[in-house]
Amino acid sequence: MHSTPSPSPASRDASREWAEIRDIVAWSQMVELTLRLSLGGLMLAAALGILGYFFQSDNFVRFMYMGAAMGCLVASSVGINVADRFRKKQRIPFWGALVFLGGVIASFLWMFLRARELTAAYPWPLLIASGFTSVMCGVLWRLRASWQALQHSGK
Repeated sequence: MHSTPSPSPASRDASREWAEIRDIVAWSQMVELTLRLSLGGLMLAAALGILGYFFQSDNFVRFMYMGAAMGCLVASSVGINVADRFRKKQRIPFWGALVFLGGVIASFLWMFLRARELTAAYPWPLLIASGFTSVMCGVLWRLRASWQALQHSGK
């Protein structure tokens, strides 16, 4: 019978080091994705603000656009803050950020339902902002998971 040789301690240490390097690269890519998504959210906020301010005449519709722009701005600032705290190696309140962004999503959806009752205009900017905030929640959740994997591999 052939038995497979057990890996030597040196090869186990090397594979552990490679796993740690892989976790660091994944974490770094998630921080980069968070910053890129935050930049995209800032651009989306600017676009919604400009569309609402210059191209809408109804005050309630303008309010919807400005509210959606503000929501994108808030979600982007949360992403930038989390990435900045990572780089400074400070504690990150993931649950607080996720609960806060969940509240923002819930408020957008509530505003969407109320806007459908109050105006004939379709309140699509609120859905766009809600979708962006939801994507930011997903990225923060994944960033949290990659940070935990990095912490466990370092032990």
